[in-house]
Amino acid sequence: MIKILTHWYSSMPWYRAKYPKKILEQFKTGQMNLDEALERAVARDVDQIVVVTPMMTRGGEHAEVDIPAAVRRAQVRHPSVSISYVWPFDSVEVAEFLAGQINLALH
Repeated sequence: MIKILTHWYSSMPWYRAKYPKKILEQFKTGQMNLDEALERAVARDVDQIVVVTPMMTRGGEHAEVDIPAAVRRAQVRHPSVSISYVWPFDSVEVAEFLAGQINLALH
């Protein structure tokens, strides 16, 4: 499996340490567009690609429009590869995560 990650995830050392072989391509603003990152991932002869964004809530055109469109274009070009976009996140889970972070900061 290859994960296409945004700069937020790629900058998290604990994630890189836990999944060193999973992160093979990283989409970073200004270095390449998502279409190029997806093509690079497909070129590695994979059967599954997972696209993740750091946007935790709805409201951004990039997360709601641009990324799904790029995933659809890549899926049409490469029907034998499973390409999924794991967003939007469950709002209850996001709220619980944020409440946990607040709780940590208060103690």
